Amino acid sequence: MIKVYKFGGASVKDAPNIIRLSEQLKSDQHPHKVVVISALGKMTNAFEKLVNAFFDKKTKETEEALAHIKTYHQKIINDLLGQESLVEIDDLFTQLEQRVSEHPSLNFDYEYDQIVSFGEILSTSVISLYLNHKGIANQWMDIRPIIRTSENYREGIVDWEISRHNIQESFVFHPDATTLYITQGFIASTYTNLTTTLGREGSDYSAAIIANCLEAESLTIWKDVDGVLNADPRYFEVSEKLNEIHYRDAIELAYFGASVIHPKTLKPLRNKNIPLYVKSFISPNNQGTFIGKCEYSSPLPPIYILKKDQVLITISDRDLSFLSEDDIAFVYQVLSEHQAKSNLVQQSALYFSIVTDKNNRQFDDMIQKLMATYQVRYNQHLDLLTIQNSDPLLDNLQYIENKEVLIEQHNRRTSRYLVKQ
Repeated sequence: MIKVYKFGGASVKDAPNIIRLSEQLKSDQHPHKVVVISALGKMTNAFEKLVNAFFDKKTKETEEALAHIKTYHQKIINDLLGQESLVEIDDLFTQLEQRVSEHPSLNFDYEYDQIVSFGEILSTSVISLYLNHKGIANQWMDIRPIIRTSENYREGIVDWEISRHNIQESFVFHPDATTLYITQGFIASTYTNLTTTLGREGSDYSAAIIANCLEAESLTIWKDVDGVLNADPRYFEVSEKLNEIHYRDAIELAYFGASVIHPKTLKPLRNKNIPLYVKSFISPNNQGTFIGKCEYSSPLPPIYILKKDQVLITISDRDLSFLSEDDIAFVYQVLSEHQAKSNLVQQSALYFSIVTDKNNRQFDDMIQKLMATYQVRYNQHLDLLTIQNSDPLLDNLQYIENKEVLIEQHNRRTSRYLVKQ
């Protein structure tokens, strides 16, 4: 059987962590592994800064962003191998420098995917070369021509039939041989070989696609936490690890914004009954969290999910007419065109309110398009707190104390509060 591992940016942020990864892979006796790796550390943010400067034709900022990315990678290479550069990595930077020396197209999302994808190509190349240097034989695999998507840049829709065939043809395992593949998360390509991405933090989804198509024994996501917690310790004083979660509950948590799991990750695993483990790369022998088919021995505790930097948009007709289904359909169409997702909805006869993430580049255009038809008001810098398995007697509402609550919603299992930061 095949095991799929996914290592996020925090687990490969510097040389000591990459050394830890190599030691973990060397001690792992399972013979057939696919390792999916994100960009190093916070490099996706750095590449986003680069593509913003490039698209806005800010030459100085482009050069500074590129220099920062190169310095970061070169330091890690030097720390790992005692040299400033590698020919393979130099070639990738030459390609990147050439890319940002050209004139950008008019499609920001296209430019984003072509440039930001270098983060994963660079990280996996560095790690693959280092593993080989340490005697850990592996095969580097470019996932882009394997996972095929639509031309929906920054949110590519996977063609499962073609991708399944490509994955099964590309990742080959022989019963009597030990095989380790190193490949990228987050990135894919169109039918015409133009790079796409699967959505922010999409490396988990990439790993789930590979696990599904290979009918893997399991998928393990290695994080800098011991597993899935019921609350983010940065914002809530009391948090506890959840030892096991059923697929259905994990899907809901991901939908509501639990950052430990990408929303699209669970369905490909559930379809093949592939268990997902969330474990700490710092303490790999710890139990972690099991996600799969399970029967709870006791009810889950309240789970607190916080989404920050939300925007509340309220729409109404200019002549105070009722808002019809056609009006609401139009609003969702505008959101889709601008890659904005609804995180909370509230409706009355005259008003339709929707809470979404702030997309800095497309937000103003989206608001202008809505204003062309409706009266629009919006509030920024909001927090959305979701409490799953909510119980009025058990819920800890300390986070929202002394804050203005703009929307409050409850149903049988869930409470939600939209508050000013």
